[in-house]
Amino acid sequence: MTWWLRQLCAPLNYLRIRIHPNGKPFKGKFIYDVTLPLSFAFMTTVFFFLFKDQISVTGKEGMMSDVKSLLQLLIAFFIAALAAVSTFQNEYMQEDLSGQPAKLNAWSVDDECFKDFILSRRQFVCYLFGYLSFISIFIFILISLSQGFSDEVRIFLENLETKLNCNYLVTTIRTAGVFIYSSILGNLLSTTLLGLYFLTSGFHKLE
Repeated sequence: MTWWLRQLCAPLNYLRIRIHPNGKPFKGKFIYDVTLPLSFAFMTTVFFFLFKDQISVTGKEGMMSDVKSLLQLLIAFFIAALAAVSTFQNEYMQEDLSGQPAKLNAWSVDDECFKDFILSRRQFVCYLFGYLSFISIFIFILISLSQGFSDEVRIFLENLETKLNCNYLVTTIRTAGVFIYSSILGNLLSTTLLGLYFLTSGFHKLE
């Protein structure tokens, strides 16, 4: 990966952070990154499939429009939270996370090799809100493109369905699109709730 692409995608390193309670890889952070988003996507897709004729996704009054309005507020909040966390003066922020440590495999300049670094509470939360800022901007752009080209894509798929004589092509593609979109949105939701936990009580050491 080139240096400029590595820098632009640095917030995505949050997904590479490992927190495995009791050494179990499918617990801890994996629940927020994968389990909860996929569960949310599954329920949303089933709901969409059952009521696909009554639900508008990409229209002006569709679900994406409401999410886009919310993202306009969240993007500013995430960036402001990232700035606050990175400058917040608190010795507790320099300590490791409670329980299992947060590890990130990265290049060590001194050792000239990749090695595991244990992240402090401040470093972990900076990665968290950097990721939230990145993914919320990505979803905002994705929704804008979906709304802008929705009619063209729909006409293209309907024509393709007619040519291929496949009656369920449009429905299948729309359902798959809803699942992918819901997975990303579910990841944003679960990670946001994790970030709110740290802002609410994760930074305060209760005696």
